Amino acid sequence: MVNQRVGYRLFPRLMLVCMLCLIKPAVAQDFLYYTKNIAVDLNRSHKDVHCVVQDQQGFFWAATWNGLYRFDGFNMEHVPIMPGNAPIRILDMILRKGRLYLGTDRGLKCLRLSDRVLLPLPGVPTADTAIRIRIDERDRLWWLSHNGAVSRYDKGGLKRIHINQYKSSAFGSLEIAEGRVWASSFYRMLFEIDQEQVKIKKSVQTPEGAFVNAMMIDPDGKLNLLCKNLVYRIQHTDAKGLVFYPRREFGSDVTQLLFSQKGAFIVRNHNRFGHLYQSRDKQVYKEIPWFQEKPENTNRIQQFGDILMVCYRSGILMVNIAQNRFEPLHITFRPDIGQAETARGMEEDDRYVYLATYEAIYKINKQTGVKGRLTNGKWLFRDIFRQGDTLWAASEGIGLLRTDLKTGRVTMVGVRDNQEKRILICVSPLGKDRLIVGGYDGVSIYEKGSDRLIKLEPNLKGRRIGDGMVFQTEAVDDHRFIVASQAGLFLLDDKGSVLRRFGSEINGELGMEVLCFWRAPDETLWAGTTGGLFHINAAGKILRRITM
Repeated sequence: MVNQRVGYRLFPRLMLVCMLCLIKPAVAQDFLYYTKNIAVDLNRSHKDVHCVVQDQQGFFWAATWNGLYRFDGFNMEHVPIMPGNAPIRILDMILRKGRLYLGTDRGLKCLRLSDRVLLPLPGVPTADTAIRIRIDERDRLWWLSHNGAVSRYDKGGLKRIHINQYKSSAFGSLEIAEGRVWASSFYRMLFEIDQEQVKIKKSVQTPEGAFVNAMMIDPDGKLNLLCKNLVYRIQHTDAKGLVFYPRREFGSDVTQLLFSQKGAFIVRNHNRFGHLYQSRDKQVYKEIPWFQEKPENTNRIQQFGDILMVCYRSGILMVNIAQNRFEPLHITFRPDIGQAETARGMEEDDRYVYLATYEAIYKINKQTGVKGRLTNGKWLFRDIFRQGDTLWAASEGIGLLRTDLKTGRVTMVGVRDNQEKRILICVSPLGKDRLIVGGYDGVSIYEKGSDRLIKLEPNLKGRRIGDGMVFQTEAVDDHRFIVASQAGLFLLDDKGSVLRRFGSEINGELGMEVLCFWRAPDETLWAGTTGGLFHINAAGKILRRITM
């Protein structure tokens, strides 16, 4: 069984590396999907991924035509199985009590995950190709071979039967439903196997002689046949034996199907992947785009918590199916110019989100998504913050702006004739009546009452440090604040005196610019610089340095 709690624990790590594709839902009750394409060792010739399992530590194991791979959220590791790393094709696998049972082109294999040792399975032939593995309610292994043999293996040994009518095909499938073992073939036949004697109890031709792509168990425990023309649900009756009920809601050419609490996930014609969402009053089908235009031969869809793993010819497609985890309010991509606006800052109140981009400041209603512009013209905004009904903005070219959120009136403040003071990068509060403003001309304090912008001249041992660009400021109290600048990271007071320099290596020898910082709850600082990420204590000493 899949440990879903482990899936949630690994999920944040997986998301760190995801290149995400956001699809806006058609209606409010639909689901948002994030997709990530995982390539499997592209330097090797065979990349087919047939299935994935997850172990107790949260690692994903992928069965491919070139052996076994382990995915840890960042890297795909090839795990040798055969002596001398001989190539082996794995077509199916199942995890049971720390052991991974592999259906390969050299028979059934058993790998102990704790030490990656291949364990012997006495009496199990190695000449056939095991294409599908299942475990019954008595913990016995069943598998279907490419040549039509159905095998059962437990402590008592091996029992198997060859189905004479079976046609050799990679589309053969094996399922255990309602206490019955079923085998299918591409040759339009369905076989019920006696669990104890391992012999054919009955063979049934599929409806209208339909080819069987796969078999699937639905949430009610019923067997479903995925045929070329339709999906059929099998019902047992005393009078008629087996009855095939068509499930027309899935359409035709269904090659893979996954039943979920959030609907059914469907692959049609091997490469069209979609979600059928059903509720009491509606049914919505929505296709989820691939990263490639025409991926071939989708082999399996599997669910691990809120993550779907779609295994196909060229790797794995990861899909996050969490319901409405994020709702897009504003897309910065501009189709009219074929470019994306650069998002520079965001604030909010109870009703609205205020988003500053390099092009404008938008006011977006949280409930309806309706948006409007607070500004007209291209003013090159760099930073914003809100105080009550006032929105303050630093712009690159216009200077400091004040917007009255009740009236929408925008006023340019604090600038006289100095053009450099109009090129601002950041703004933050210093108490109730003053602001800290940073830009190309260093750091200044804006006094609201007198509408004055007063430039500070911080000096460190005779060296002027306030002439370069300032990228971020943040107040410590009403008179002290931290400044990230070209000259480094400093604690200043409102008179411009340098109270502390954070990290001697940042300021001077290596000439690093501090572009941003974050004050942690423990009063340490994390500083992002042109030379990496620094962790600094409150006294200014560097605790660690992290580079890419």
